[in-house]
Amino acid sequence: MASAGEFDVSRFIDERRLNRFNASLVIWSFFIVLFDGYDITAISFAAPELIKTWGITNRAELASSSARPCSGTSATATAARSPSSAPA
Repeated sequence: MASAGEFDVSRFIDERRLNRFNASLVIWSFFIVLFDGYDITAISFAAPELIKTWGITNRAELASSSARPCSGTSATATAARSPSSAPA
């Protein structure tokens, strides 16, 4: 039991009704989580086709190139795609 100087948070929450703000907060949170996960799902389906289209044969190159900033085609990625263009 809460004394005169204490505030019972559980009781306060239990006595509150669900209002428009709370409902909209739940709905917005749902859509944020939904759209946040969409990009991961989309790339997981698109990645195999992109690998074929771009002619990437060395998948280890994907891991190292994903850490670099997007500054165009790297020399390493170009060399991985065509063995004849590799420096001697």
